[in-house]
Amino acid sequence: MNKLRNRISTCLLLALLLATTTLSAQSKLLQELGSIPAITETKPLETTEFSEKYVTYFTQPLDHRHPEKGSFRQRVIVAHAGLTAPR
Repeated sequence: MNKLRNRISTCLLLALLLATTTLSAQSKLLQELGSIPAITETKPLETTEFSEKYVTYFTQPLDHRHPEKGSFRQRVIVAHAGLTAPR
């Protein structure tokens, strides 16, 4: 019974460690995106082909020489395949 309990504890600990490591790696990209002052919004997107995928928004002037002419909301999709993926 103790062997079974130890195995279950070990498996749970490994699963928790793996989940924490994965969340930590994913949150690194999210932290980097959050540190860009021009980005006004970031939302995660579902993906099967990438380890992470986000849609980000920022405001762009219609005319950089004449910002009084207004602005628009730019959408940029950021997808990350992983640090070990082929380049």
